[in-house]
Amino acid sequence: MDYCLTKEEITFFCLTAKKDNQIAEVTSNIVSFRNSSESGKEAIKSAISLSLDHRQRIDSAARNFEASYSDIANTFMILCEYTGFAVYDRGIALRIPAANHNTVKRELEEWERRYPFDQRYLISLERFAEHAGLDVDSYKASFYGTLLPASRQKKIQSKVQKLLEPFPVVSELSLAELTEILHSVSDGDSIAKEIFSNRPFTSLNQDFVEAYLTETNPLRFEDKTGEILKAIGFEVDMRPKALFHSNGKTEIEILIHIDDDTIAILDAKCYLDKFILDAAHASHMASEYIPIYQGYADKVVKYFGYITVSDFGGVSGLKGITTKAKRHDENTDVQGAIITAKALLGFLDVCLEQGISVEDRKKQFIALFTNTGYKNVSEML
Repeated sequence: MDYCLTKEEITFFCLTAKKDNQIAEVTSNIVSFRNSSESGKEAIKSAISLSLDHRQRIDSAARNFEASYSDIANTFMILCEYTGFAVYDRGIALRIPAANHNTVKRELEEWERRYPFDQRYLISLERFAEHAGLDVDSYKASFYGTLLPASRQKKIQSKVQKLLEPFPVVSELSLAELTEILHSVSDGDSIAKEIFSNRPFTSLNQDFVEAYLTETNPLRFEDKTGEILKAIGFEVDMRPKALFHSNGKTEIEILIHIDDDTIAILDAKCYLDKFILDAAHASHMASEYIPIYQGYADKVVKYFGYITVSDFGGVSGLKGITTKAKRHDENTDVQGAIITAKALLGFLDVCLEQGISVEDRKKQFIALFTNTGYKNVSEML
């Protein structure tokens, strides 16, 4: 890219990227943009603008988008100049002087080695801040050993990451499990051994973090939530058949075994906007879900809850469910919770980082079921 980025390119390509692994894609798009005609460039900018705001008219979309985001690009360029590595040609472009090319490249490679990209910002800024700035020897970020991102095995690493993405804590997988998961990868056995031997810590799988917190498919969101609960330490039944249902239809998404006598049932809500615990949801939990799982595996339903992919409201409805469930059966005494995906994942992250035992993790998690809602991990601790 000739060590140069224009303000226009930052606005339309860099600022619209969503994930860290889009660097190659963004670079390619910028190069294609540079090689386009003036009319072609306008068409590309309009397409980007319209994809982000369908309400815009095609003839004004690019102008309005550029006007809205150019201030952000300008701030970014000023910050880059402040590092001393780049020069900001005001209002035009960000450049790295030829004399600084090698110095800047070495510096960036060193920072990348010492402080790998951390997806914890998706959990919360607090978790990101707590984990940032650590020395590479104690930084719990990667267990791929010799499979470096810039190596000739980049494609293999990409496939390995994709196969391991569904597992929140890869370091707790056995060698046999890793070998089975990676059997389709070239030289999968040796890669499994490499990962298994280069994991002196227990930490969140960073690929899982982004995949879980940006999940839009309800079924996959349920499955990934179940994997987190397993990682906390619970025995989990996914989509268990209700005990007292005429056709045996699955009613609840997740059931966790608390101890020899009690269970908890959890409803996963993949509402991208906001989940509201309204009267209908409360009634269904109290009069349908809780009663039909009483006696499942000869255990009593003592806890219920909701795991939401985004924000939630209507926490007061939890107490209503407790009351209605008891009214339905006077022997029923349940407590509930609503927990966001970020808070749930953050809870596991803290437990792993602080070395909290499985039994203590489970106790701390169940203690949260007091008809309360948790939107971030700090509220859970």
